[in-house]
Formats: sequence, structure tokens, C-alpha cells
Amino acid sequence: MAVIPREEIHIDPSSYMDPSGRVFLWHERVFRGIFSEHTEHVRRLMNNKIIQSLQQNGQLIDAWVPPETADGFESLIEHRRISNPNYCFEWTPSMLKDAALLTLTICLELSDDHLTLQDAYPWNIFFDGSKPVLIDFGSCVPARDDVLWAPYDQFCAFFLFPLYLYSVGLYDTARKHLFDYVNGLSSDQFFRLAPWSLKLQHPVPYVKLASNHRVANAVRRWGLEERARAFIKTSYQQKQTQIEQGRKRFLRALLKEVQSIRMPSEGSHWRAYYEDKKDMCSYGQGEFAQKEQIVREVLHRYKPSSVFDAGCNTGVYSRLAAEVGARVVAVDTDESSVSRLYEDAVKSQANILPLVLDVMNPSPSFGWCARQFPSAIARFQTDMVFAFALIHHLAISQHQSFERILQTFDAFATHTILLEWVGPEDRMAKRLIQQSLYAYPWYTLDHLEQEIKRRYASYELLSPHTEDRRFIVCRKHPH
Repeated sequence: MAVIPREEIHIDPSSYMDPSGRVFLWHERVFRGIFSEHTEHVRRLMNNKIIQSLQQNGQLIDAWVPPETADGFESLIEHRRISNPNYCFEWTPSMLKDAALLTLTICLELSDDHLTLQDAYPWNIFFDGSKPVLIDFGSCVPARDDVLWAPYDQFCAFFLFPLYLYSVGLYDTARKHLFDYVNGLSSDQFFRLAPWSLKLQHPVPYVKLASNHRVANAVRRWGLEERARAFIKTSYQQKQTQIEQGRKRFLRALLKEVQSIRMPSEGSHWRAYYEDKKDMCSYGQGEFAQKEQIVREVLHRYKPSSVFDAGCNTGVYSRLAAEVGARVVAVDTDESSVSRLYEDAVKSQANILPLVLDVMNPSPSFGWCARQFPSAIARFQTDMVFAFALIHHLAISQHQSFERILQTFDAFATHTILLEWVGPEDRMAKRLIQQSLYAYPWYTLDHLEQEIKRRYASYELLSPHTEDRRFIVCRKHPH
């Protein structure tokens, strides 16, 4: 039996609170090292029928016993590694809602065996394509008898309160607080931020939350937490089934509340871009069909295993890549467009991860020593980058040079960039130039080609699909 030496064990910077063990990578594999005092508990979890069912349904991360052992740990389990880790502040509102429902569903399932989750934390969930998966196997613990659900406050801070803000269109505010991976959105902050539209749209839940907030503050102010827990424990101590039933009622009510929160279904200029091709775009149905055919040909020629679709809109071309077997990360800054793509990906079970992300300002590395959570660039490395109908916005609206734009695409691509050139005479590009305070004499195909020749091992100009638009395939130098 191989032993993983201590010097080759590099603990994941996010794995520091789990009392049962630590997660580490070794040879691109994910292991969870288990401390001796928790070995028997983990063994029972591995043999638990409910846990196994959750894993078979893809709700809980797979786990198995590997042939290796590791210095410093009593035992090991190995997990399936999910490609392209993603974080809650990059998700659409509906993705956060689905992650909340997953958390509650798992708790309800576990409660049948007097188990629960010790955390209600979206940072313990990754989307595998369009499907949320709880990756923190160590969060499954025996339920306590003195509380209905210990992480309820955490659930509110990271799920319930941000969802209510999302429901009234406060996207930036919710994302800002989700980025705070320690505190989330506290109840004090939530009630300060809640607008009248939220109170009018959700009157009953708001009054209930406000009442709970006042009671909780009073309990803390008067130091009554221990008495409250003792009261709950003695109230249920006559029959174990009573607290289990009470816990299930509480979780079902919370599940129903989350299900009732409706996300705004707003159209947007960019969502309409592909939904109303004739009015919004520089070309019509026939030219769209020609563009799709070119993209299909490129995909079949290069056969990328993964694609990063920058400025994906509603994901027309993301779906083409997924259809030929590529794993797709699709990003855009337009909330409505990415939300529509997520809805479609869920319905079709496409291997597409839709995220709200700005390629010119991607998520940085952050957390402990700026290492705990890797950057978007580190997490979303792919064989091919799509950059369609994007270059004119970056060059003209955001004043980016061709060098900086190509560097951005390079950061996410390991091999190939498929770039759509939008000429200065294109209707959309011309409008941007006319609206700008600056001149763009350098915005020409010749100038772009010069920069491409300087940067890439090879490139190919494909036939135009409109008078002023054509694709360029750029191949990077091998490392």
C-alpha cells in the first residue's frame, strides 16, 4: 500500500475548520485525510444508505476508500474532482436558490437517520455544469438535541437574505455581501438594506423574519442563549421522535419559503440581442445560420475538451460547444442573459457552467494570504476561448488596446482562441465609435493582424459571414 509522504501533502487553504480532517490534492487527485478520533464516524457515513443515495443522485460529492494511506492521518477517503470550481458571488440568483434548496433537501434526507449538516454555506457547493453538488462530505454530522438546526443563522446570511435582495433586483448589493465568505449578509445589514419593495412583495415572510430578529437580539442581549437551548432540549426529551418531527417541520417550512421566492424575470438589451435577431443585430437569420455553421466546423476540426465562452449572452454558441462534447464555462456581465442560459442548461442537462463574470475584471485570488480562493483565471483554464461580438465593445466602449484584449483571452486559453472580428463599418461598431469622445484610427483588421502575428504560433482568417464580420482562429505557442 502506497504511503503519501508528509512533504507531498499540501492542505487546501480552504480546509481548516472541519474537525474530522483536512482536504488535500496529490497528483491531481482530491483526498480527505481523517483524524483518528473521527475515523469510525466517517466509516459509518460511507456505509450509510442515505449518504449513498445522495451520492448516486449527484447531490453529495462521491467518496471512496483509496489504496493509499497518508502520513499524519488515520485514514483517507478520495473524492471526485469537479472541474472549474465556482463561487456563490459568481452565480445567478437562480443558482443560489437551487443551492439553497439542495442544502435543505440534503438536511431533510439526513434527518431520517438523526444526521444533519453542520454548515449551511454556499462556499461548500460547486456547480458541476448546471448541477449543484455539496462537496463538504465532512459537514454530515449527528443532529443536536438542543437546537432544531444549528446553522440557521448562517443559512440566512448566505442564502435567505441574499435571495430576498435578489428578488427585488438588488444584484450588486447581494453579490457584495456574498463575497464576504466569513460573515455573508448579517440580519442587521439585511434589515437596514431591505427596501419597501421587498416588504411589499414579501409581507408575511418579512414580518416573520423581523420578529425572529428582534427575539434573537433580545435573547443575546439578556444572555439567555443557554436557557433557550436547555428549554428546547427539555421540551423534546420525553420522545426523541418529537425533536426529529419538529426539525423536519422547520426544514420543510424553510424549503417552502425558499421555493416561494421568485427571481425577477427581466429582459435586457443584450438578452434581446439573440432573441430578436432582426432588430438588434447587424445581420439576419441567414447570416446567423452561416455563423453557426462556421463555429460548428471549427469545433469539429479542433475538438476542444473545454471551452470558455467570453461574453456568452444567452449561450447560443455555448450550446453548440456542449453538443460536441466540450465542457463549457460561459460568462457574461448581463444578469438576465446568464440567468436565461442557466434555465436552458438545466432543462437540457447541458454541460454548461453559466456565471456572471467580467473577463476584463475577473474574480481575483482572495481569502487567507490571497490563496484560499483561487482566481477565475486559475479556475477556468480551457482548451479554447470563444470571443464573439465582443472585440468592438472592449476596444471602443472600454478603451482597451488589441494587445490587452488578446492578453485577456490568452489568460483563459491553453491552446486556441476563436475570435470574431467586428469591423469599424459594422453597424454596431460604427454606433459605438459615433457615441465615443475618442477617435479610433487604429481599430482596423490590419492592426489586429499585426498584433496576432506577434503573439501567436499561427492564425487563420476565415471567410466573412457578414460584410464586416469574420472569424480568426489563433493558435498559441506550445509551452
